[in-house]
Amino acid sequence: GAYGRPGVGIRPPPVPPRPPAAVTPEAEVGHAAQICVSGCTHSNVGPIVRGDYNIAGSNHNKPAYKKEQKVSGLDVMLYYWDDRDGVAFCGWWFGPKIGGDQVWAYQPTRATETPPQSGWKVPYDGPVDLSLCVTAKAGSTSTAAMQAAVRQLDAQARSQQIAEMKKAAEEQKRKLEEARVKAEENRKKLEEANKKRIEDEKRRLEESKKKAEEQKSAFAIRQAFQKMKLATLENFDKIHEEVAKVMQQELEKCGSLKATIQAEHDKGWEQVKLRMEQLQAAKQKLQEQKKVAKERAEAFVEELEAAVASAEAAASVLKEAVDSLTEAQEKEKLKPDQVNDMIFSIDTATQEANDAYQVCTQLMRKNDAMKGTDPELKDLREQNSRLMQRMAACSMMKDTAIKSSSSIKTEALKKAKAKVQLDKDLALFSKYDSNKDGVLEKKEISTLAKKEYSFTMPDSALTTILKALVEDGAKGVKREKFQSLKIQIGIARERAKDLQRRKRREAHEKEIENVKDGLRTQVEEVSQRVKEAEESVAKVEEDGRPLHAKGKDMKAVQMQSFADEIELQLKAVKELVENIKKDLAKVKEVDSEVAAWLLNEVRPVEMRHAKLEPRLTMLSSACSRFRDTMKSKDRAELLAVEQTATDLLRHHLKRNSLRSDELCATLCDMEDGQATSEASFLKFFETAAKDPEANGDGEETALKEEELKRLFKHWDEEAEGSVNRETLLSHIRKLMKVVKTAALTDELSIKASKSIRRLSEGEVVEALGVEEKDEDADLVRLKVKAMTDGAEGWVSVSGNQGTLFLKDGGHLFKVVKETILTESFALDGQSAKEATRSLRDEPRKLKTNELVQVRSWMKKEEKSGLMRMKCRAISDGAIGWATVVGNAGTVYLQVT
Repeated sequence: GAYGRPGVGIRPPPVPPRPPAAVTPEAEVGHAAQICVSGCTHSNVGPIVRGDYNIAGSNHNKPAYKKEQKVSGLDVMLYYWDDRDGVAFCGWWFGPKIGGDQVWAYQPTRATETPPQSGWKVPYDGPVDLSLCVTAKAGSTSTAAMQAAVRQLDAQARSQQIAEMKKAAEEQKRKLEEARVKAEENRKKLEEANKKRIEDEKRRLEESKKKAEEQKSAFAIRQAFQKMKLATLENFDKIHEEVAKVMQQELEKCGSLKATIQAEHDKGWEQVKLRMEQLQAAKQKLQEQKKVAKERAEAFVEELEAAVASAEAAASVLKEAVDSLTEAQEKEKLKPDQVNDMIFSIDTATQEANDAYQVCTQLMRKNDAMKGTDPELKDLREQNSRLMQRMAACSMMKDTAIKSSSSIKTEALKKAKAKVQLDKDLALFSKYDSNKDGVLEKKEISTLAKKEYSFTMPDSALTTILKALVEDGAKGVKREKFQSLKIQIGIARERAKDLQRRKRREAHEKEIENVKDGLRTQVEEVSQRVKEAEESVAKVEEDGRPLHAKGKDMKAVQMQSFADEIELQLKAVKELVENIKKDLAKVKEVDSEVAAWLLNEVRPVEMRHAKLEPRLTMLSSACSRFRDTMKSKDRAELLAVEQTATDLLRHHLKRNSLRSDELCATLCDMEDGQATSEASFLKFFETAAKDPEANGDGEETALKEEELKRLFKHWDEEAEGSVNRETLLSHIRKLMKVVKTAALTDELSIKASKSIRRLSEGEVVEALGVEEKDEDADLVRLKVKAMTDGAEGWVSVSGNQGTLFLKDGGHLFKVVKETILTESFALDGQSAKEATRSLRDEPRKLKTNELVQVRSWMKKEEKSGLMRMKCRAISDGAIGWATVVGNAGTVYLQVT
């Protein structure tokens, strides 16, 4: 509630120049000792400034006033401020302090000698508050009295100011004297501190010098002793003498460190003696280890020498075996058995040589006796090196013999087998040389081919062979050319076989060509069917393009017929495409010989066929979307018909002043008044009065017979050819939800009625009539029936200040906790279980946030204590009984 302005000496924010004040005289309170401030509509400033004020002196040569009572601990002053801080701050002000930064109201006039009566801005930078008025209190307007009071207040103020200044001067003098005395004390303390600091510094320097000399001597002793710690057995005695000499010269100079240095020397000497003993023990141990190492090295060299000698002997045996086979092959013709025996000997010698050399290499891997640099093992290392050179030479001899034996063995076996074959050929030649003349004549050659090779030689082939192999003047093929003769016979036989194979191949190729012709015909037939399928798909696409655009102007029934027609065409085309696919697979079931060729022939047809399935898929998707649109439109159309029918039923109620159950009784002509037939349903709507205001245009709304039949079928939820009383009642009655607690009374007029009970927030009621006005209370009232207990009475729809008590609602409930839908009201007993099973194989679960429509209002199931309600699921139309509130108070369904 406070507003600040800059004080004197503070630069104010930029303010646009104020136009010159009007010359019309301002009404002022006059010279009054007491004034009264009244009015002021500002919620914060008004309570502060309103009240009685007394003269409190002057400011800038004009009177200042002070409010008799403080506000929140603050004074309230009314004073004048001249233009010393600028024109913008010149005028009359309300504030807690004269010249302060905090202000509440402002009057910019400079023309009055006393406070102006009106024209005050509240706040100081706001608009003029015409209600704020400053007036002089009755009997207080004497100029002389006011001036006397002002003079008296000014004199008191001046006297008080002089007394305060005198007191301040004395206080200042006292403080200066205290400061002088304190400064003198500080000077003396500083001189004493400097003197003490100089003496301490001198003493510290002397102590530092002495300490440095002690540390120098201590360092010399420690440095000498450090050498002794690092001494070896060889130089220990010399270093020990040096340490003793340094200790004798420097120990007394250590001063305060003497005891510490002596203790360090004694402790260190014990450590050095222990270290020397350890070094001596280590030296002895090393000598023993060297002895053991030398013995191991000698044993290793001895063992290696024996192994190398054995490997050399085995390599020599191998070389001798290979040389023996080489010499025997060159000197005489060996038989295969002889060659195999000698090869066996070579293989045995090879294995023995490898094994012997392997022993040497294994010894070398295990060799750790030659490691290190001990000079005592020099001779053994040289001997070991010579043995390794012998190993290398042995390995080379062994590998060379093995390498040469491989080629020699192969060549020897080859020659031996050739000799055996030559002997067989000579025996065969002699067998068919019937006249023993040393040559094979034409007839003998023919006999040879027939008996030995099962081949009847053509005469032309015999002539060709004889011309090539028989020398001029000879009678036949000599023994030297027998091998060539066998080759020529083999060539002639292969030529004959080639001729037979060619004839068979040509016959087979002819058969393959016939198969290809048949396959081409089948592929062409399939191609023609693919063409028909392409045309059919194109036709379906043309007929159904675009489905969405065509469905915009159609009714749901028309859309259903159109979708059925398109899907019928689509089904036929799909069957055709599927049959073509099967035929293509059947055509491809051929031998591998024509499979590759057929693949190239079929590929173009398959590619065309493959393009059809995506097109059909797109058409199917378009049809599905079209049907979804149709269902949405069907629901919308049905909802509109349902709303119109509901409006007609409720108009009939209103016009004939009927209750919803009375109208149900009129409609229901089946099952003892529990259901209505289609005929009764149609007849009612045909004769029922129409509501001219339903459309908002003054025309009566009527439903066509086909729309009513469609609605009847929709309301026939059990598909029994009738609409039951519960369904009719759920559409006829008007339910309303209590949105604010209201009283249920027995009469329309509140004044003349008695309260029946209070309707709780969230409770649902049924409207039993139309809204009526209670003229006395100026309220809109409605007769209702509470759905929870059936209590009937009057309730206010809205208050006279616009407060709403009732609103449409109560037909729909939202699932707030998952529960199940059952066919029977009761939950126990065999019949209830069978009813639940008959509803579905698995009970229908009502999911959270799902909406259900009321069919029969909730009531208590006595055995379980549950509140149960018959309802219809909006999502799929499932109907059954659901628990609304559990026996422990758990809420499953909540009214929306």
